Amino acid sequence: MRLVLEHSKHERGIQSECTSGHDERVEAPRKEAVEANDKWGKKVAKHFGKLSTKVKIVLVVVIVVALASFFGGVLPWITDNHETLYLTTSDLKSAVDIDSLSTVDYTYHGIVEKHGRFLWMDRVDYRVKYEAHIRASYTMSDIQFDIDEENKTVTAYLPKAQVSEPQLDNSKFGYLPENATADMKDVLPLCRKDAADEVDKKEIKKQADASLRDTVKALTLPLIEDEYKLDFKPLADYKGEADSNA
Repeated sequence: MRLVLEHSKHERGIQSECTSGHDERVEAPRKEAVEANDKWGKKVAKHFGKLSTKVKIVLVVVIVVALASFFGGVLPWITDNHETLYLTTSDLKSAVDIDSLSTVDYTYHGIVEKHGRFLWMDRVDYRVKYEAHIRASYTMSDIQFDIDEENKTVTAYLPKAQVSEPQLDNSKFGYLPENATADMKDVLPLCRKDAADEVDKKEIKKQADASLRDTVKALTLPLIEDEYKLDFKPLADYKGEADSNA
């Protein structure tokens, strides 16, 4: 019995010595690696410290650019699932459907004469300065789109502008002479008729159409970017064909 116990103690002693020896053999390379890294770091810091300020700045810039290129270009490409996204007409219609109406307000300043008679002669009783507002409106939901994937072209079909009748600003009337006795029952229809005759609705429509094109271009740019060319046509030219991408 004593021999068995002594033999067990002897085995535990051998195991302890083996374990201790193994730990030392594993730990030694680790210490050597740490010491080597420390030495390398000290050498790099020493050499970097000897460099001129201009060279240091160049190195820092190169490192920053390299990191920016990696995180801004390579990393997103690695993590991207590379799914192909297709542009649809419904996407485009949603982008421009910002409101039921897109309006452009034009201001017209006019002068009209109030004529009267003195005995048998025609004369100007007074002149009225006035301000009128004309509104050009669009129903944005009426805009239609076609997508030509082969030619990479998006065509926007735009509705006609709805130009309102001139609306007078009652706070902007002025009279020549200033002490003229004027009856608003005469002034209002006189100014409305003058504005309707003098306002160039064709020019207003032209400017409104240009404004609408700029609006549609700005709203669809995030979708089409540089991949598609954007063209414009009248809504009357729209064929109403269903887009296969929709």
